[in-house]
Amino acid sequence: MTAPSGARARVWTWTIAATGEEYDVAVITARADDDREPSANAIGPEQCERVRAAIIGSEVQYPHRRIQVTGLNTAGARSGLHDLALAVAVLAAGGLVPSELLAETVFIGQFDVDGHLHGGDLIEAVWAAKRAGLTRVVVPAAYAGVLSSFTDIEVFLASNLAAVVRWLRRSCPDFSAGSGWVQVPADPKVREAAVVAAAGGHVLAVSGGVDAPTLAVAGYVHALLDPVWAPEALDAVMWRAQREVTRVAPLPTVAPLVHAHHSISPKALRAAMIRAHRGVLVCTELAHFPVKATPVLAHLIDHRSIEVSQDYRGQTLRPVWPASLNLVMTDHVCTCSPRQRDRIGHRCGSNRWGWPSEIEARVELRVWIEPGAVRPYQGSEVPGRGRVARARGAARRRWSGLAAVSNAEVSAPVLREAVGRDPETLRYLASLIEHAICAEHQAAGLLAVAWTVCDLRGGATPTADDLDTALALRHAVTS
Repeated sequence: MTAPSGARARVWTWTIAATGEEYDVAVITARADDDREPSANAIGPEQCERVRAAIIGSEVQYPHRRIQVTGLNTAGARSGLHDLALAVAVLAAGGLVPSELLAETVFIGQFDVDGHLHGGDLIEAVWAAKRAGLTRVVVPAAYAGVLSSFTDIEVFLASNLAAVVRWLRRSCPDFSAGSGWVQVPADPKVREAAVVAAAGGHVLAVSGGVDAPTLAVAGYVHALLDPVWAPEALDAVMWRAQREVTRVAPLPTVAPLVHAHHSISPKALRAAMIRAHRGVLVCTELAHFPVKATPVLAHLIDHRSIEVSQDYRGQTLRPVWPASLNLVMTDHVCTCSPRQRDRIGHRCGSNRWGWPSEIEARVELRVWIEPGAVRPYQGSEVPGRGRVARARGAARRRWSGLAAVSNAEVSAPVLREAVGRDPETLRYLASLIEHAICAEHQAAGLLAVAWTVCDLRGGATPTADDLDTALALRHAVTS
């Protein structure tokens, strides 16, 4: 769709004007004009106040300039649907957000008193944008379910203006299918540990020398995950939309792969966990993770959930969000500091983990990989993916009443109760604890890994041999 005349001197955004039963594309234009009084054509004072409050509450400095705003084709239309487009136009005219993504994007949504987005009949609105030849729409996050069927236009979700601002300032971290090839560990023991981690959602620790391909093991775990089926994909994008603009149509089918840098803050780490829902979260250089971020990781491992503090009308709320993901922690050496690189290389060469004790005690699988111990693979079926899919399917059917998709998400009492049909296994687990081979607080993780080993071999309940295999995987498997 072509830009309106005079677009070079103005910033313009697309929106939808609803007049009765009609939905048509409209344009909001804005121009910084310090010499004239600000004007508003077809934009009421109530709407201006909503937009002003949303901008101030979105962690963005309000433009200290006169912004002349004009609405084209909005006369007589319900003003609520173009609140978001008006706010974006004002911020772009004030130079606070870039305008590269505005040319093909329709912004739809109305702000409430708290700055959150909502709307009306957005199906008709998105159809109007599609008919106009536009390729992308941004809509309120609450409408993910009804808009996920669109395939010829990209539908992104946003919960508030702050998420839209972050999206405009950088490219959206969308799900990506990758380059089509993956590096597979050459050693079958390391490969089997990655298969167990992917099948059961267990915590995998990967260490090695300075040049060891530790991130390749994390990439292999990600490649083992089957394409995300529609309910899980919709669940994932709805959680992500609470924090940032997220694409919902067409639904992403590739599990997300998110990397957390060793300098990450606790708030950013929680956001990374949300983005990695139904996928893989990779934490690098855990030995140098911020001290305040360590309890966030420990809470994720123990409860498979994310606790986020939010201020709401003067009160601090702590909502808990579920986190169904694979956590891979590596000793990958970051190149942001050569001096740090040398120090870590010396530590890795001495075969010491050096990780926080509260995290090291929660690791369920350990791998030590040597430099060059991977081989590239390109094909339609990654080795081990079929086994992982069958094992995850068995776990999903077993725990369907608990809404769990992997063995790692199930609590210890439920795991013990499910294995009660084979008392010999529980007696053997008790003997491992009694002889200090396995600590009491690690028994639940050991039993969960044993369930995954059982699923991979097609068994009904874990046996003592499965517990021995799980115990061996807890120690460093070397390549």
